[in-house]
Amino acid sequence: EVEAAVAVISNGAFCFLDRVPSLVFLIISYATQGEMTKAISTGFDALAKLGISFPPSAGTLTIIRDAMKTKTKLRGKTNEKLKQLPLMTDESKIAAMQMLKLIYGCCYIARQDLLPLVVFRMVRLSLKHGANHISALAFVMYGFIESAIMGNFQEGYRFGKLA
Repeated sequence: EVEAAVAVISNGAFCFLDRVPSLVFLIISYATQGEMTKAISTGFDALAKLGISFPPSAGTLTIIRDAMKTKTKLRGKTNEKLKQLPLMTDESKIAAMQMLKLIYGCCYIARQDLLPLVVFRMVRLSLKHGANHISALAFVMYGFIESAIMGNFQEGYRFGKLA
């Protein structure tokens, strides 16, 4: 039923952003039914249309490469600079952050290999396009990755405090 309703909305949409609220509802519907793989896949499809791609699987090399890309973007940015990020105003980037937040929860349950990549994308979107309420989750989870996975406790604390 939900899928049929989303199809009707999609047919009447003027642009992809008009479809986002129905896709959010579809992802939530899949997640509440325990269909995490469908929820993640739907979210990744939507993100691809918003210009954000993900690899089908996340091996160690892919995660390290993405971590380094994120660390490079954060280089030289103090907490004060990060607190002064402009407000995210681009509707497509706001929609992408919303999708990433939904996918994060689903990945935590079903695809933990993708969790760091989701977090890294959220952080980089915030750095490039400004912060929004979801950026706090991105920074605190980045801090968790720095601390728990990379063993960099000072950076973990820093980003936890920032969030």
